[in-house]
Amino acid sequence: MRAVIFPGQGAQRRGMGAELFDAYPDAEQEASEILGRSIRRLCLEDPDKELGDTRCTQPALYVVGTLAHRRWREDGGAADRYAGHSLGEYCALHAAGAFDFATGLRLVRRRGELMAQTRGGGMVAVLGLEPPRLRELLDEGGFGSLVVANDNAPAQQVVSGAVEVVGELVPYLEAREVRCARLNVSGAFHSPLMAAAKDEFSRYLAEFRLGDPRVPVIANATALPYPPGETARLLAEQVVSPVRWTEGVRHLLDAGVTEFVELGGRVVGKLVEQIRAAPRPEPVAETVPRPEPAPRPEAVSEPVSRPEPVSDVGSRPQAVADPGPRPGSGAEPALRPEPASRPEPVAETAPRPEPAPSPEPARTRAPERTGPVDGSSAPPAVPTGLPTADERATHLGSEVFRRRHGLRYAYAGGGLYRGVASPEMVVRFGRAGMLGVFGTGGLPPGEVERGVREIQRGLPGGRAYGVNLLADHDDPAAERDQVELLLRLGVRTVEASAFVRITPALVRFRASGLRAGPDGKPVCEHRILAKVSRPEIAAEFLAPPPRSILDDLRAEGALTDEQVRLAAQVPMSHDLTVEADSGGHTDGGIAAVLMPAMLQLRQRAVRDHGYAEPICLGLAGGIGTPSAVAAAFLLGADYVLTGSINQCTAESAMSAPVKDVLQDIGVDDTGYAPAGDMFEMGAQVQVLRKGVFFPTRANKLFALHAHYDGWEQIPRRTRELIERTYFRRSAEEVWDEVCAYLRSRGRDAQIEQAERQPKLKLAQLFRWYFHYSTKLAMSGDEHDKVNRQVHTGPALGAFNDWVRGTALHEWRHRHVDEIGRLLLDGAVDTIGAAVEHWQATLGPRPEPAAVG
Repeated sequence: MRAVIFPGQGAQRRGMGAELFDAYPDAEQEASEILGRSIRRLCLEDPDKELGDTRCTQPALYVVGTLAHRRWREDGGAADRYAGHSLGEYCALHAAGAFDFATGLRLVRRRGELMAQTRGGGMVAVLGLEPPRLRELLDEGGFGSLVVANDNAPAQQVVSGAVEVVGELVPYLEAREVRCARLNVSGAFHSPLMAAAKDEFSRYLAEFRLGDPRVPVIANATALPYPPGETARLLAEQVVSPVRWTEGVRHLLDAGVTEFVELGGRVVGKLVEQIRAAPRPEPVAETVPRPEPAPRPEAVSEPVSRPEPVSDVGSRPQAVADPGPRPGSGAEPALRPEPASRPEPVAETAPRPEPAPSPEPARTRAPERTGPVDGSSAPPAVPTGLPTADERATHLGSEVFRRRHGLRYAYAGGGLYRGVASPEMVVRFGRAGMLGVFGTGGLPPGEVERGVREIQRGLPGGRAYGVNLLADHDDPAAERDQVELLLRLGVRTVEASAFVRITPALVRFRASGLRAGPDGKPVCEHRILAKVSRPEIAAEFLAPPPRSILDDLRAEGALTDEQVRLAAQVPMSHDLTVEADSGGHTDGGIAAVLMPAMLQLRQRAVRDHGYAEPICLGLAGGIGTPSAVAAAFLLGADYVLTGSINQCTAESAMSAPVKDVLQDIGVDDTGYAPAGDMFEMGAQVQVLRKGVFFPTRANKLFALHAHYDGWEQIPRRTRELIERTYFRRSAEEVWDEVCAYLRSRGRDAQIEQAERQPKLKLAQLFRWYFHYSTKLAMSGDEHDKVNRQVHTGPALGAFNDWVRGTALHEWRHRHVDEIGRLLLDGAVDTIGAAVEHWQATLGPRPEPAAVG
């Protein structure tokens, strides 16, 4: 078993990191921007002799350590454990996936500042004494206020305390022939005298969302692995707590570590050898042993903030043999998570029973693990494939929704932009009895037509599918052309996305599919799944089409009189997808807030309009685990719609290099950026944050557009930076490309208008960057990875955590229909466990009281 270790202060040297800065220029640039100075110049030249200043030492060592780890991983290195000495613990946490490069750098910069500000303390290094003997000497000499701040090795300690007391300690020890040396520091680091710095640092830590390490990291403050949810607290405690390095290394040795790899220096490796060689003190029996948490899979080379997800019915299960199939399922025993004991229902007596404990994870059908994740040499299990579907999953959600669309499951996959939701994906959904939506946003008409025809060939006989219709706020005519194309191709279901109002194109599609049934009531042959996140927009889709638009369409001959009459009797959409915070366009809504509000809106619409056909509400956003699916149905959803998790599958048209990154992201690896198609409106998209600069740079462009009225008004150095690092070409070249595109779409008037209005031209220039960044992601271009724009939400991170250590960790083994079945089957188990729990907790329903 291998552990990677990182040194702390004392490992710095001029010239460190030279080959790393050459290998990772983007990281060098990012670090320099955060620090406000050249990290290369500080590390390689140190012209002002600042490398020994704590404020500079800590960021410099962190950058070198993290980049050394990145290169080591790219060379094939893999770690089972991580540890770092004091500052080095930040490198270890980054390497293990607890936070991203930029977050860690900001933390160590602030840590260094606070430590440098501390006054009135001192430290003394003591050699040749083991901790018990040193403590004995300190107490004998009246130095009880001093603490052992660093237990570096059995015969190397560092003592910390008030400056005047530390000053008296050196002659005291020297008189007893103890080797010691006063350290050139201004604070009593790792002692209670740092309490003020700890409090200030705790407040700073609270501004960040730090995750849990995905590979065990030994904490200096406890000499044990970081437990879930404790990253920020232990980093704050480290400021005032001793560095228990000897204990931590011994813990690693006891866990089976045989190889230590030091990255970023050549200091702590020597300490490890001293610890290995020294005899152990007699063990002290513990009343309750403290076992090490189970190891987690190895972190990726670009780790990021990653909180551990709330316990899920399928969360990274330990695969065990299922005792047998469910009654009537006909399924063979499959690998499932270890079942927790659940209380039997308790008959109601007086007094009522105590509440039963919350249910443990139920037996979710989770993918079988392909091999051990604890570093053992046990042979991998033989994959069994997808378990037989639980029939109960077909009853989740609304029967109306399933019957309306001819589905087996109340489950849909949303239309991811630029064909990421590919024809192959839609066909796979359709053959499984689910509704797949072709992602046409940003595709030219020719590709849309080819894709629809491919879907129709793959789903003959009228099997259900949908096509995404993305609102075009710049060119309503293009939106109308898209609808006319879909009508010509015989498309009967569209998913309306990013609409802020009802448009003629939408009404044309909806109303042109109306006819009167035998009873004279409307029959709707064209369906709109409207994705909404705001109640006022939902209300428009729950109302009949606007009369003025109907009259205009009738006047131009696009609708018949009968279609106009029938349109007044139906809502714009019978299927409203409530979109909580999600990948792509998002308003950051919360499902538990949105769903109740939308349910009330539906009730009001049905009451006010007297619709004959029921309206279904679906839920999208944040759905990546069985618990999330179960929660959606328990909130009242008639169907669920997934998005981000489908982007990282074999059927997704996203480029393979991006999917390689996506399969390892966590729930905290996304961020928000302006939406390129709604740039001036301030709309946002949720995008990948891990390993890219896009969200930061896109927000910078939005801020510049808000502050300046034209390109030439922006300071020259800022313009040059944008051209060099964002555009990778001159602004003139970008404008030429913009003009060529607009002319190809017949929008010459927009070019003339932009030439007259510098702010409008500035918006067009900046919008080009959004187009460029999306192309980088779709093509998988490796030359400009940091500018990739990838729409995704935290649901994918939750899904990744759920399947980590199984065959589905690798995206090439992920298939959208199998994922859907696993989530639905897991939701059945989750709901069943909850029902059993509450039945046991609340007892049986009381009989009605007798009357008279």
